[in-house]
Amino acid sequence: MLTKDVSQELEQAIEQLVREGKEPTVALVKSRLKFPVPMPALITTIKSWKNSQRVPKVEISKPDVQT
Repeated sequence: MLTKDVSQELEQAIEQLVREGKEPTVALVKSRLKFPVPMPALITTIKSWKNSQRVPKVEISKPDVQT
């Protein structure tokens, strides 16, 4: 199974919300993402960011490409 690192995309979404003066929530962050990220990963990411201003490495599975 292939994976994709979405940590940078999550960090950008959170930082954009903060610049807009909004509190990062699961719903707001999820609405800014290009790829679906599992809810537990979003919750963990937001908790980590709120506690330490750091986004942990988050990888999601990529669908298998049929050739």
